[in-house]
Amino acid sequence: MVNRALFKYYDNGQIEEMKNYKDNRLNGKSTFWHKNGQKFGEGNYKDGKRDGKETWWNEDGQKNYEINYKDDKYDGKFIRWFENGQK
Repeated sequence: MVNRALFKYYDNGQIEEMKNYKDNRLNGKSTFWHKNGQKFGEGNYKDGKRDGKETWWNEDGQKNYEINYKDDKYDGKFIRWFENGQK
């Protein structure tokens, strides 16, 4: 069993993404950032498949959507927010 984290950076030095792997498969939390440093997305993986809540944000930090996955398939509600903050 080999665990490792992969980090990717923008040209300006800002972190772009962080992914966790176990035995060369995505496993655990993956996080993505906009170039301005605001969080862009976050989700969980299990054995290379999406598993659990995934959340995405706009560049201004406003939540864009949330969705749940189980075994890499949609599971439950898909929630989307409009620019005015309404669901």
